[in-house]
Amino acid sequence: MYLADDEVRRTDLALRCRYPELDTVIYRVNDREYVIFCESYEGDFEQLKHQFNQEIRMIASPASVSKFPPKIYEKILPPISWENPVAEFRASAFTEGEVRNLLEGRFPQLIFGQIKHYPGKDYRVEVSVREPVKKEEIAKIREVLQKALGTDQAAVKIEKRETEGTSAEKTDKDSEGGNFWQAAGLAFARELPWTADEADYWFTHAEDIYQNRIGREQLPYYRAGQKNCFLDGAFGGSMDLRKLLLLYETVYLEMPLKEQLSLFLEKQRMSRSELVELVQMGKVVLVLTNLESRYDLPLLEEACAENPLGILGKRGINVLLAAYFSELEHRYAGHEPQIYEMARELYREGRKTEDHGLLQMAHLSFFPLQAKAESFLYLNNDSVFSLGAYGANRIFEEAAGEWFPKEQREYVQLLLQAEAYPIHLALALNGTYFPKKVEFKGRTYTDYYGADFMENLLSFYWYGPREFSLMEKTRGQEALEQLRLVQCQESLSVLDIAKRADQWNTPARFGELVARLYAMEPRERETKIREYNHLLLEIAQPEKNRLATDLILTGAGFLPFYDQFSGGIELLGLLKRQLFSREPFRAAAEKKKWKKQLEKSENKTYDDQTMDDIYLLDRIYRVARLNTNPR
Repeated sequence: MYLADDEVRRTDLALRCRYPELDTVIYRVNDREYVIFCESYEGDFEQLKHQFNQEIRMIASPASVSKFPPKIYEKILPPISWENPVAEFRASAFTEGEVRNLLEGRFPQLIFGQIKHYPGKDYRVEVSVREPVKKEEIAKIREVLQKALGTDQAAVKIEKRETEGTSAEKTDKDSEGGNFWQAAGLAFARELPWTADEADYWFTHAEDIYQNRIGREQLPYYRAGQKNCFLDGAFGGSMDLRKLLLLYETVYLEMPLKEQLSLFLEKQRMSRSELVELVQMGKVVLVLTNLESRYDLPLLEEACAENPLGILGKRGINVLLAAYFSELEHRYAGHEPQIYEMARELYREGRKTEDHGLLQMAHLSFFPLQAKAESFLYLNNDSVFSLGAYGANRIFEEAAGEWFPKEQREYVQLLLQAEAYPIHLALALNGTYFPKKVEFKGRTYTDYYGADFMENLLSFYWYGPREFSLMEKTRGQEALEQLRLVQCQESLSVLDIAKRADQWNTPARFGELVARLYAMEPRERETKIREYNHLLLEIAQPEKNRLATDLILTGAGFLPFYDQFSGGIELLGLLKRQLFSREPFRAAAEKKKWKKQLEKSENKTYDDQTMDDIYLLDRIYRVARLNTNPR
């Protein structure tokens, strides 16, 4: 028998997300009639009822809304809470594809065949599964189906493995083709190991994530305490990967599609094997937002074999987003403990007086809790492309509706929805987002303004007013502008850049130097860079009284020795490396020596900060330099 209890509870949550000021009670009158009582609603109830019927409830749902409670009923149902929209995955699958994803994600060790539905009052579902399957697994499958579909009649049919042409074999074969990949955008494929790992994590930990018992720092896909950035690899990637490797510890690369991969590799001047090695080193993580079948699967499989955490698939992305929205709501409520009650009062007054300004302010204040509650069904069943349905872009869309003429509003809303997922994903990864810039038919298109609005809004919720105000004052250190101060050696392999970045910890040390330079006024910055480049040249010049053991190449220097002296120089270099085998001692000695040399030749004194900068710049001189004329 089918009971719509959980379906109606989901509908009630959707209604409260649309009307957060509502206090509702869910009544089951009988198994074919449910009433959601909207207590003390002071707005236009007919408008609410119309919106409920047109936009919120499913067309065949037995639920209705009322201003009055029913006099006779069987049961009052508990609501699904704002804090835990997962609710044991009850009423969480609505199509056959979603049911299949649910089963294969929960039971990756099993091979499922046909899923048959027999609708009606006595609705039942029958699932085929290939043996071997344990009794406890069968019992668990029934339990999962009953919660997800609302029926107490869930049958599991076991198919023998050796039977040729069984439905299980046919479905498993189909999973390798294009049709299966289309299922809800979150298809499972056992030949791609990350899909199983990510699905298992989601179905095991989703409730803990939404209730803030598991944060992003505990997720296997998240790298805490690092400088990260997000790079869109489409059309070759808009940024130079070499510069990003110098200034960021992890580059989350939105993987180019198969037909765009060659262009990306060509533009970035690297090979497939070098990309795989960057993944193996942990410098690059491949982010898969699209259908897996649209990527170069052999490359992904090779990269996954080298580093299983070097690939972030669609389900893993959704795990991160769930954790991000849950943390965002939790932090915001911590900064403003009474904010949601205040927002509900604004909603009540705005509905009563039909004041659009009050309603917009209420929506702005209530957004983090609303987004958290609404996100679950999307993240459970859809890819990251659905983020526009519940992301911060919706607030901008409402405001843009007043700023733009009617004929342009749909275009603006569509544009904002397309821009939503990259900026939300970058923030969920704790990474810098570089706005897209695309040339098309002589015109330049950018998502800078929409991305900047959403980043500012989400940062406000995350940091709170006081911290956000402080952050606003330091936002002049724009990452994109800082990259322009760096000049990379293009002829070097991308792997050489990555290895030197690790060796000298350039994301922290060189990144801090570049940020300091960017904070200066342009004229002061140019003067400082020219001074540093001049000092690098000076320390590369041999002094007249320098000992032979000191004639070791610096990063910026070139010594004119003939070939017959090369063996001796190598021996002296070995001796010096033994004498200064510990980097801090060697660095201190060289900086002290250089400071003395420079103060003598330049007739001025230099502080420790300057010498630290010069030492670092000298070490990385062959891979990167400061650019005096950024473009």
